[in-house]
Amino acid sequence: MKKRLEKRARNAPVRTKLAAIPLVLIGCSLVWFSAPTPQDFAMGSPQSGSSNASTLAANTITVEGMATEPVLNPVTDISYSMNVTDTSVNAVLHDVANLEKHEKMALKRDGLPAGDVVFSSLSFNSGGSGPQGSVQMNVIVRNAAKAAAVMNTFSRYQPGFLSNAYTNEQVVPLNPAAMWPSLYRKALMNARTQAQQLARDAGVGLGRVVSISTIPTQGTGQVITGPYPTSPSVVGMQIQYGMSGPLNEVSTQLLVSFAVTNKTTAN
Repeated sequence: MKKRLEKRARNAPVRTKLAAIPLVLIGCSLVWFSAPTPQDFAMGSPQSGSSNASTLAANTITVEGMATEPVLNPVTDISYSMNVTDTSVNAVLHDVANLEKHEKMALKRDGLPAGDVVFSSLSFNSGGSGPQGSVQMNVIVRNAAKAAAVMNTFSRYQPGFLSNAYTNEQVVPLNPAAMWPSLYRKALMNARTQAQQLARDAGVGLGRVVSISTIPTQGTGQVITGPYPTSPSVVGMQIQYGMSGPLNEVSTQLLVSFAVTNKTTAN
């Protein structure tokens, strides 16, 4: 039976690192963006694909504040997914029990606490050569230097009942909730800086904040989750990816609307 073990970035989104040019919108009840020109805005042209009508509150300046920080207290979350095939359901259950026992003992020798090795529930599906179960093991590696040893442990144990085995690896914050106050604060400051520049260029004053949203203008809100099954999820943040994989950074985007005043001096 052919076996394979490969490494790939888990849940890697299609999007790449945030663009340097921010989204900038000035509300006038209804704004219709035509093809971008260099004279559109002092802060940059609208994003591509924004030629449709966008409804904004009158007398507002709306910008997308951005912020990025290194992952706080990073840990490596390695998931090992595999299929187990045998002659009967009972045989598959026996194989999985042996697999779990072997891997936990091996990882303990690598210095990983028992609580950092978690097996998912077994699920069955139809297999061509007998009953087949799918199982996933998640290993939390607090010391990045030990990640290579964990991968070697996986590749050393390849019994005949295993197939379609592969790993996913991602660096995540140990406690994502600890990152959002600083990230949101920086994103709000970034939004205000953009809005102040636009207000000066437009010859108007910048008033109070009238709305803040963690939901981007396109798509749904991003969610980041810590490494453990009990880790809380935090909306409005995401792991950043580059062309070669994770960048070990977390970013956030805030859509912020400011009131426009008649004063020519920005707040």
